[in-house]
Amino acid sequence: VFFTDEGYVYESLETGKRVNWAKMIDASTENQKVRKIKD
Repeated sequence: VFFTDEGYVYESLETGKRVNWAKMIDASTENQKVRKIKD
């Protein structure tokens, strides 16, 4: 998890792409592709 001026950014372990937190919030409504993983 990275913190930038845009907010929290998650880096996908599969693709290495960084996903903005705001986009994750939008995606979590109907098209959730990212889960919060608990240890």
